[in-house]
Amino acid sequence: MIPVARVLIVVALLVQAKALLGRPFSSRSPRTEPDPSFAVSVTLGGKQYVNKGLVGFGLIPSNFTESTGDTIGGIGSAIALKRGSFAKNADGTYKGTIIAQPDRGFNLDGTIDYQGRQHEIDFVLSPYYDDDNLSFEDGLQTLKLTYRNTLLYTERESRKTTGWTRARQRAN
Repeated sequence: MIPVARVLIVVALLVQAKALLGRPFSSRSPRTEPDPSFAVSVTLGGKQYVNKGLVGFGLIPSNFTESTGDTIGGIGSAIALKRGSFAKNADGTYKGTIIAQPDRGFNLDGTIDYQGRQHEIDFVLSPYYDDDNLSFEDGLQTLKLTYRNTLLYTERESRKTTGWTRARQRAN
């Protein structure tokens, strides 16, 4: 038979362990690197690349309007970091500016006359390396996006670029 004192100690240790493991992610010491068990490697052209897992996500609402009054949708066609903008902050976060270029305007019946453009969006990435599931709201805190401006493209003589075909564009 097991003495009652030992059973109480084991129960107390289990309760303490559950309390420690059940804490929200913000009260634990955060990881400073991704969990290696999440890593997936691939070799392309003799060079190895390692995907260490998702560390953040953010969004821009689908009804967000940019500086020209159009919604900002369709920014996935071409995205790049603005040269010289990417930096690591002292607190372990990263900041920079994304240049996003939509391929054309919003979807209607057929093609619309959409002036080419690029958007500047600042970001702050607070990498989340732990393995606890985050709520959607907590996850949004890992990548904060801030719209800055839109640059509309023009051709010679400051003519607006267009979404029409060349033949139709020149006819208008």
